[in-house]
Amino acid sequence: MLADEQVTKESLIDAIRDILNPEDGEIDGVRVIFYAGHGGRVFDKDGNEIDKIDENLCMREYDSLNINTYVLDDEFGTVINSAFEAAPFLRIYIVLDSCHNGTATRATEDILR
Repeated sequence: MLADEQVTKESLIDAIRDILNPEDGEIDGVRVIFYAGHGGRVFDKDGNEIDKIDENLCMREYDSLNINTYVLDDEFGTVINSAFEAAPFLRIYIVLDSCHNGTATRATEDILR
């Protein structure tokens, strides 16, 4: 659990990786991620969003012009996909208690089970 000043972009991504990281030889299992905080939206810079908007999870000192103050849906999705590559039968439950999170995990039909 991270709270207040502990929550930085780096610490949040590291915590998610730690939660999702499979044990040696583990190919399945269950992981739960619960995020309660602010969500935001910024203009899509890499052109992969149909609506031209990236959703994000905001850090305490959120500034939409400073990418170090939020985790993009693309970044969150990359971490999740890495977990599936390491443990293909892993079940991940993600609860996002935040506004504007939309497709914050970048989940696609091919990884939803």
